Amino acid sequence: MDVSGRGRGGSTQVTSRARAVRWAFSLITIAAAGFAASAQAAEHTRSVDELSGAVGCAGATRLGYEVQYDEEIGGYGVTGAALEGFPPGCAGRAVVVRLLGPEGETLEVQHLELADGATASFASVDARVVTGLEVRPG
Repeated sequence: MDVSGRGRGGSTQVTSRARAVRWAFSLITIAAAGFAASAQAAEHTRSVDELSGAVGCAGATRLGYEVQYDEEIGGYGVTGAALEGFPPGCAGRAVVVRLLGPEGETLEVQHLELADGATASFASVDARVVTGLEVRPG
């Protein structure tokens, strides 16, 4: 007999049952963590695939400057960018078109969807300071 007056078997059963409950709780916790990690990994894979597709579409798009004479500037101004040549599966994807200055700074920005004949329109920017155009997933 132990101090509580119970036989030795009762104490062992309580200890075994408590140990079993702790193990069950630990296994449930590990399973839940594994499930959460799997769900997160699946979401990450989907996000990476979507981003890769968007980057591929933006990178495949050809750009052409639209310019016109601007009397206020006293020269030609860039007023837009024509988007062409993107793969057919890219139509409808959102992109951001940026008109860049000498230090890589954004002079103008336009958000639009890729479509046949899509044009990003800008306020007239002095063509002498424009150094590039950039298309990124939007």
